Amino acid sequence: MNIASTYSGGTLIATVDGALGTGSVSLLAGTVTLTLQGATNNYIADTATLSYVSGNAINPNFTGNETVSSLVVDGVAQAPGLYGAGALNPDGVFTGTGFIVVVPEPGTILMFGLGLGLLAGVNRFRHKRN
Repeated sequence: MNIASTYSGGTLIATVDGALGTGSVSLLAGTVTLTLQGATNNYIADTATLSYVSGNAINPNFTGNETVSSLVVDGVAQAPGLYGAGALNPDGVFTGTGFIVVVPEPGTILMFGLGLGLLAGVNRFRHKRN
C-alpha cells in the first residue's frame, strides 16, 4: 500500500530507512521543519513526491543523496536535478550537507519521449501536406 504522509506543522526528524513511508510527503504549512539524518539515505520512497510551501525548512543532515521522483514547490513541479543548500534551493528552505535528487520514474521519461516523438511525427505530416 502506498500511503502518503502529510504534515501541517511542527518538527519531524527521520533517522531510518523508510521512516516517511512509501507514499508522497507533503509539508503543507510554512511552519514544518523536516530533518533527515543518520547513516541512511532512503528516508522517503524513491517513487514518492516531496511537496513543500515557502516557509518550511528541510534539513538533509547526512552525506550523500536522497532520491525522489518529483519535487513540488508552492504547487509548482520542479525540474529533475540536484536540490539542497549547495545546489538548487527554491524558496531557500534547504540547509544541511545532503541533497535531494529528483529523478522521474522511467515511465514518466518514456511517456515524455513518446509524446515528443508523436509531436514530431504530426509536425512532419503537416509540413508534407502543405
